[in-house]
Amino acid sequence: MMILSNILNKQSLKRYGENRLNPTYKAFLRIFYFLTSLNNSEYNTLLKKVDFGKYFVEILRAQYHIISSVIHTGTENIHLIVNYAEESQIRLKTLERLLLLNDDSIKEEFIKTGIVHDLCNKYLKSYEQLDVSTYKLTFKFLPFRNFLPIRNEALAIVSMIAQHRVRF
Repeated sequence: MMILSNILNKQSLKRYGENRLNPTYKAFLRIFYFLTSLNNSEYNTLLKKVDFGKYFVEILRAQYHIISSVIHTGTENIHLIVNYAEESQIRLKTLERLLLLNDDSIKEEFIKTGIVHDLCNKYLKSYEQLDVSTYKLTFKFLPFRNFLPIRNEALAIVSMIAQHRVRF
């Protein structure tokens, strides 16, 4: 919570990428991505024992909360924009690997966390926008200046769940 209070403080210049929590999330997601990409029964058993589905959802919720907090304070240009695309890709690729696992119990654990309810009732209804107009970009032209990061990612997750026909 200390990290979140630093982000919520508009005068704080502590960068999002320098917070201890963020690199930890990234490291766990990369490890989980690697283990799920192997789709090995022994590793799947390990993932089941450590409650991977539940922990993955906790990471998603925490990161979405931080993104929302950064947008509300108007500090996305110093906290978020540099790392957002990479972090989003890690989250989405890890979820895709989770949905491709041979072990259905990990998928069931993921669904039982209530994430689909949150996606439909909270994240898909989010109209919080990242404003990239003040960020110094190397591109001379961008087709957009504002976008809806939480909503777009929630839409991608719901699409993946439907595509892989996960039952809940």
